[in-house]
Amino acid sequence: ESCFEKALLCSLSRLRSLVGREAILLQDGYLTLNPRVCWIDTWALERLLNQAEKTDQADPHHDKLMEKILSLYQGPFLEEDGMPWAYAVRERLASKFVRSLRRRGRYLEQKGLYEEAIAFHPRGLETDPLSEGLYRCLMACHHRLGRRAEALALYQRCRKTLSLLQGIDPSRETEALYQRIKCAG
Repeated sequence: ESCFEKALLCSLSRLRSLVGREAILLQDGYLTLNPRVCWIDTWALERLLNQAEKTDQADPHHDKLMEKILSLYQGPFLEEDGMPWAYAVRERLASKFVRSLRRRGRYLEQKGLYEEAIAFHPRGLETDPLSEGLYRCLMACHHRLGRRAEALALYQRCRKTLSLLQGIDPSRETEALYQRIKCAG
């Protein structure tokens, strides 16, 4: 055994004595947590996000699923960590989270449940302030509720955010919605 292997086995033994023998697995030279023993919030969140993607929006259990997702997603994963592996996990979770909110919001909008649809989108914009799809859904819902000023203010917020963060203008689709709302007044 090399010095590295001895040090690893010694550290593994100490770690297992702290958290329990079954909690840490050594597989193919890698240490990992045992999912049968340890509950990991990011693993649970990812399972719920995958489940939400496969679940029909009309399923009565979908609301409970979204409640769990909203309570588990507490913001960017290890936001301060600049490691590439953390960045990849952070982006994957954020993307799935926003996609899940957009999907639910669109469903509620199609059902005419505009207030409920509006409630889903602020968390999505906190996570992805560049998501024009979220802005458009919010604009459309506010407009359908007769809140033209809010819809137009959302467009301005979208335009300003895209300009500041990316140096770009809103898409043609967003511009077209803005013009329809503006002309409807």
